[in-house]
Amino acid sequence: MIPRRWNRGRLYFARMCALSVALAWAPSVWGGESATDRPFVLGIPLYSEDSRPEPEFVAMLNTYLSEDDIVFVRKSPTVLALLKGVKKARISIIRQSVAALQDDLLYLKSNGVRVDDVCYNPEGWRTSHTPPEELEDLEAAVKMVRGFADQHGARLIVVPDHAVFEANPRIAAGSGIFAYQFQRWQLLSDLEFRTKVQEITTRIRRENPGIRIIAQLSTNPPTGGREEDGSKELMPVPADQILSKVQSIRDLVDGVGFLVFGEGDGHRRLQEFLAKFRATR
Repeated sequence: MIPRRWNRGRLYFARMCALSVALAWAPSVWGGESATDRPFVLGIPLYSEDSRPEPEFVAMLNTYLSEDDIVFVRKSPTVLALLKGVKKARISIIRQSVAALQDDLLYLKSNGVRVDDVCYNPEGWRTSHTPPEELEDLEAAVKMVRGFADQHGARLIVVPDHAVFEANPRIAAGSGIFAYQFQRWQLLSDLEFRTKVQEITTRIRRENPGIRIIAQLSTNPPTGGREEDGSKELMPVPADQILSKVQSIRDLVDGVGFLVFGEGDGHRRLQEFLAKFRATR
């Protein structure tokens, strides 16, 4: 397949990142299950800057998702309309700043939307929307998000980008659910990918042994590093390849979440993956 270049501004969307995170909710944020009994969670973005799913995609989610899975959204009239069709799964807002999370939470709740999770997605790229003061004291920012999540009866999920985690590994110590952006290695072989995931999840659990980890993958993983303008080359991958990557790490993580790019095509391949994965679930 031919890689495509996408600017960082277009890549930001209402994602999972849950791909991270509830502070001090050990031993389990899924209701006290043992490590072997807790569900393997799927995180699905319902809306992105450049790829708007059709109502048919939402209807499909009701077939493939369970009550433990997560649908990631953000403030938008489009999202409000699509959410009316979601019958299953948890609803999570996802944003890159504390203020945006608070604004989205109040907006959705004022429009009668149940918000189950609050996903904080701090990123350090030049074009990100995370304020410098939050990056300078991430532990305080996470604590603040946890505070208003608790007030509204929502779980906290934290999903930092790779560089932010490398600079602040201790944020995992205060997290119950941690989503890590593994899509940067998704084009490696299954064995190489598993080795990288195992290395990083071991580091995360060293900070917090009871943590739950969601691996963030993509329908269009990056082929290399970023350009100075924040853009990067992306490679569309087929559903079978996504499934193979998920199966290679299924025993290492507690779930997988997805980034979806492309006008409809990404959602089509994600739907194909969900159909294939359902048979193994």
